[in-house]
Amino acid sequence: MGEGRIDRLVAASIHQAIADHLPQQLELYETWLKPFSWRKSELSIASLSAVLSFLRREGDAYGDVTRAAGRYAAQWIYDDLPWSARIVSRRITPRDFRVRRLLRLAGQLVGATSGDGRVKVHARGAVPLIELAGSVFCHVRGPSSAPLCVYYADAIEHLFRLDRFHCDVSIVGCRAMGAECCIFAVTIGGRTATDVPRQLPGEQGRLVQARENAP
Repeated sequence: MGEGRIDRLVAASIHQAIADHLPQQLELYETWLKPFSWRKSELSIASLSAVLSFLRREGDAYGDVTRAAGRYAAQWIYDDLPWSARIVSRRITPRDFRVRRLLRLAGQLVGATSGDGRVKVHARGAVPLIELAGSVFCHVRGPSSAPLCVYYADAIEHLFRLDRFHCDVSIVGCRAMGAECCIFAVTIGGRTATDVPRQLPGEQGRLVQARENAP
C-alpha cells in the first residue's frame, strides 16, 4: 500500500483541515504531507498513512479533521465544474439525471484516495450505494470501534448539498471495523432553495494560506 499515490486534492484538503483544527501541530504533519512537493506531483499513500496514524492518536480531533477535509475536497471538486454545470444546469436539468451525474462525481472523489480504482457506484434503487474496497483511512492493524472513513461520508454529503439537494450519508460498512469494504448509503431528498454554508478556513488556516502564497 505504501507504493501507491493519491490525488493532490486529498493532500490539500487534509492539510487545510489540520491547519484549521490542529494549527499548533501543522508543522509536524507537514513532515509527511510535504505541501511544496505535492503541488508538483501526487502524494504517496505511505506519507498519508503516517499522517492518519498520528491523527488517530489525537482523539476526537481525528473526526474533526477528516470530516472537514472531506467537505473541503467536495467543495473544491464542485467549484472546478463549469459554471454552466453548477448554476444553469441545476435549474433546468431533470432531477434523476442530475443525481446520476453527482453520484459519478462522488465516485471520482472517493476514488481519488486510491490508485487501484476499486470504487463501485450502485445508482439504482431508492438509496444509492457507493463501495470502496481500498480506503486508505481504514488501513489499520487492529479493528476499530468506530468507522474511520468519515472523510468520504462528509465529502459525498457536502457534494450533494452544494448542489442544493437534501442529503444524508450513512456508513453501512467500514473496512477498519472488519467489513470487506467501506459502503456508504446516500439518502437523497428534494431540492433546496438556498445554498449550503461553505466550508471556510479558520483564522489560522487563512494565515497558513497567506504564508504559502507569499513570494
